[in-house]
Amino acid sequence: MPTAGLKDRAVVREGFLRLVSSRNAVAGIWHGLLPLEQVAWPQWSREAFERERQDWLMLSESTVGHQDRDVHHWGRYARLAASRLQAGGWQSPQAPLRHARMQLLAVMLLDPKNQEGVLERTVKELASWLDRLPAERGVDPLERAQLVSQADALGMVVAKAVETCQDSQLTVLPIREAVGRYMDRVPIQDFGADPIPWRATAHVNTWKWHQRREQFVMPALAPIPKVSVDQWIRDLDSCCRGDGKEAPWHVERVAHLGTQSWVRLFPKPTVYGGAQSYGPLLLSRLLCWWADRATADPLTWLLSDPPALEAGLYGLAGIVGSDTTLPVVSLAAQHYRVLCDVLAVADAWLWLEGADPDQVATWLGQWFKPADAWRWALSLSSDVSRKVAAAELDEEHGGQVASSGWEWDGWDDGPIRWVAP
Repeated sequence: MPTAGLKDRAVVREGFLRLVSSRNAVAGIWHGLLPLEQVAWPQWSREAFERERQDWLMLSESTVGHQDRDVHHWGRYARLAASRLQAGGWQSPQAPLRHARMQLLAVMLLDPKNQEGVLERTVKELASWLDRLPAERGVDPLERAQLVSQADALGMVVAKAVETCQDSQLTVLPIREAVGRYMDRVPIQDFGADPIPWRATAHVNTWKWHQRREQFVMPALAPIPKVSVDQWIRDLDSCCRGDGKEAPWHVERVAHLGTQSWVRLFPKPTVYGGAQSYGPLLLSRLLCWWADRATADPLTWLLSDPPALEAGLYGLAGIVGSDTTLPVVSLAAQHYRVLCDVLAVADAWLWLEGADPDQVATWLGQWFKPADAWRWALSLSSDVSRKVAAAELDEEHGGQVASSGWEWDGWDDGPIRWVAP
């Protein structure tokens, strides 16, 4: 029975679903919470995001006093979402292009042959949505490079979507022109004096991360042997047996994803993998095991920040990396953890010490090809603090994970445990 004065859990949950439906329907659809027909391009304006901020605050209030762990998690996310909107993160010129690419990719995977007509409708409505986008602030030269990168990535997805629709009247030209008009509306400005104004208030030990960079040594790992994707999937089938049985998952090969892998946990664990997505398929396998083990509500997985999921995957990769029964998978897991370590150090340098991306790219160039080093530096600078946050969460729980492995009871809670204390 709910405590007097508290809203029923189902009522609270429905409130969160209504907000997800109105502001990011594709995320709700991807998590099996909404029907595919509800996909729509969200209103992207100062007024819309202010209304959304107020809605998050009201939803947060509806969770106060609840002892249910899922509800508590939703409330925490709502407070963080309101804070992010207050800080103006949505004003980033890259944000709408990134959202467009992700929404279009998700719809392509859910309606791959346009049988429902949803993909075609989504493509047809994209150009007008892009033309309604405001240019809230300008970009400096680095941000301009990031914006061009986002536009190029969106262009490739649009081309594939148009090809999939097989409609002779549908072309990429209107969307390409709309992207160009949007980019023309975004003015160029000088580099800001402090592009990360919250750096001084971050609850992170800057000196610790500075020392970690100064002392960082890349571990010597053997190259990962090449196997076929089919063999790789078979090996991954049996890499998670914490309770003596294989966790269910279904893999769909999607050639245009290339090195990417997308995971849909609900209503059943499904992985969409490209022809070269070896590493991402490993992480997808671990995520499917985690979701199958956990009792958390699908809404809880949706309302979880990326660092929480990445910290959990880092812990799971540590378990697999110490398993000698599948040497190739084990080696791949070790490589993943090393990649996380080096990127966290680079992220801390950008975030906490204000390093120039060129400096970071040069440092990363000790271990990566120049193009890959620059790509990582660009990616980290557009999403600062994410890798550091994941590493800090691992430090909070990593000892328990290492000692208990697959049997750690924290896996039962899904991403709920993987939040900052």
